[in-house]
Amino acid sequence: EQVWTTLAKRDRESTMADQARYKLAQAASNAGDHEAAITYYDQILQSDRDAGLIPYARYGRGWSLMQQGKHPQAIEALSQLIDEQPEHPLGDDALIARGISHRTVGNLQAAETDLMAYLDLKPTGVNLGHALYEMALVDQQLKRYDKAVERLQRLVSEVPDYRNMDKVLYELGWSLSEVGKDDEAAERFGELLKDYPDTP
Repeated sequence: EQVWTTLAKRDRESTMADQARYKLAQAASNAGDHEAAITYYDQILQSDRDAGLIPYARYGRGWSLMQQGKHPQAIEALSQLIDEQPEHPLGDDALIARGISHRTVGNLQAAETDLMAYLDLKPTGVNLGHALYEMALVDQQLKRYDKAVERLQRLVSEVPDYRNMDKVLYELGWSLSEVGKDDEAAERFGELLKDYPDTP
């Protein structure tokens, strides 16, 4: 990390300096210092020297803003990547991230648009799990509990090792109770208590 810091300071106006700043941004983000990460990302974006780094800086900046709970700013940063470089490999990640931020601030229609567009891309594994879980939360807020049940059941079936399965089981149980399937809801709550006894 000291090497990257030296390069960033010594060659301030070079692409190498921007590459060093990107490494420093990643290190700061991994350490939980999202403010420092955003500062480095901003320096890369302001210099606009390395075109290949720009989409990565935009995504990184948006993700770091999300971690700070600054979702309106995150939406703006992620939208720049999605709108200006839609074919970039990070565009799909930006799409689901923006959908999560939209849901968090209550922009439910925008969240649904992004999350369904992401699901149309046929994600697998943990990415499928994230999209299904977030879309189920949107369904709940729109009182479409039957849809929420459908998505959460699919998540349990297709992504059994999803790391937040305790939350999935809780939301599934609650959604089942909302559609009058109390016995099934009780089964899911029982599964939650059995498999995740320490869940708050």
